[in-house]
Amino acid sequence: MDRERGTILRVDLGSGKIEREPLREDLRVRYIGGRGINSRLLFEEVGPEVDPLSPENRLIFGTGPFSGTRAPSFARFTVTTRSPLTGILGDANAGGHFGPTLKKAGIDHIVITGKADKPVYLWIDDKKIEIRSARHLWGKNTRETEEA
Repeated sequence: MDRERGTILRVDLGSGKIEREPLREDLRVRYIGGRGINSRLLFEEVGPEVDPLSPENRLIFGTGPFSGTRAPSFARFTVTTRSPLTGILGDANAGGHFGPTLKKAGIDHIVITGKADKPVYLWIDDKKIEIRSARHLWGKNTRETEEA
């Protein structure tokens, strides 16, 4: 697989700024991937005073170290944030095509911050990454949105 390795994509919905940064070696070695790295990033970047529903919170998507490989049962990714329910770590893990597709685009983690002033979505097409208007998707159900 020809791709960049160890990349964090940082997306600020408030400013519209998108940046790539290398994944620090200490994170890769000590926290392995997915949930571990997501949890550490959340711990480093979101203090205890941050309201979970505020733009200062983070929404972090992370792939596992084997996601996108031929290893069985490794098409996983984790989504992590400061939970509005508990005020501490909240995360979910899922499978499917998202994790391996993200890896193939050269991205291991996405850290989303800020708040958009209108409905938007993140478009990732290999190296092309954009924040796009989601106004045409607003009000649709899951199936209609996926088809669109």
